Amino acid sequence: MVKLSDGRGQCMECGVVFYDVSTAGRHHRIKHSGSEKRASCSLCKRHYKNRPTLEQHLRSAHGIYQSNLPKGNKAQPQPQ
Repeated sequence: MVKLSDGRGQCMECGVVFYDVSTAGRHHRIKHSGSEKRASCSLCKRHYKNRPTLEQHLRSAHGIYQSNLPKGNKAQPQPQ
């Protein structure tokens, strides 16, 4: 990533410009490095590229919010 003169960040691999350097860094980790683990929902067995996408799925499909999630990349069923 490179920080542009106006404070935005740019991915050096694909040239996409982001609002800030940290967003460009997250983009690079997810899209280019392969270091992000796949995340899966143990409630419905769907798989996602990364944890933020899993968290979005959990909110919309299951009503589970980040504060309820265990550490790691798998959502566990919540006690009723």
